[in-house]
Amino acid sequence: MELPEFNFLTEKSILKLKCIDIVEPNNGRMLYKVDLFLNNKNVTEEYFGKWNYINFYLTQYSPNNNDWIYIPKEGEHFLIKISTLEKVELPYIPLSAATFIKNIFVHDYLIILCSDQIIFKNLINETVIKIDKGEKDAYFNELSILDSGKIEIILNDKSSKIISLNI
Repeated sequence: MELPEFNFLTEKSILKLKCIDIVEPNNGRMLYKVDLFLNNKNVTEEYFGKWNYINFYLTQYSPNNNDWIYIPKEGEHFLIKISTLEKVELPYIPLSAATFIKNIFVHDYLIILCSDQIIFKNLINETVIKIDKGEKDAYFNELSILDSGKIEIILNDKSSKIISLNI
């Protein structure tokens, strides 16, 4: 199996996020061990500290837009500003290896959908809104951007509620 690698053109150089191993620290919690390179210089510890692991299930991972790179570090995910390489931390996501579903960049927002919460990060004024699933047996399942600009979130529970938001 070929391990993923993500390359980002920044104003400073090429930033490369390279998955170097697959690990299972416990009970099916799958992660990628990664290294981060800037112009072929290893800068992993500068951005990740001692825990250089990202979520494993990245089928709906959207790594960047024109201004930001999203890094789905397990639990302590963060953004990197393409123009300055500044690291911007995001709210902690408990058990992100098991709950992360997808992220998208839309308008001036980064939206992160997890099965138990949604995080909206305004990329201009840096405010954050978190929506928790609330109900014990409910979980978030899907997030869609409608033509009208509304966001539709499907909450799977006994009623399969649909939540619509404007951003």
